[in-house]
Amino acid sequence: MEQSIYTPEEIAEKLKTTRRTVYRWIEKGELQAFKAGKMWRITREDLEKFLDRSIPWEEKQGD
Repeated sequence: MEQSIYTPEEIAEKLKTTRRTVYRWIEKGELQAFKAGKMWRITREDLEKFLDRSIPWEEKQGD
């Protein structure tokens, strides 16, 4: 099976956020990524792991 690899820009577009937000997630270690030369890349598997976690901008609301 072929593994999909995305750029931070592609992730930002898919998640409807900014490229800078994706880079922040990478810098904080929230979204796993690797460098291919000077460029960051994210595997489909790492993106799925990230999305399975709590959404960072959602907060629990009290009843």
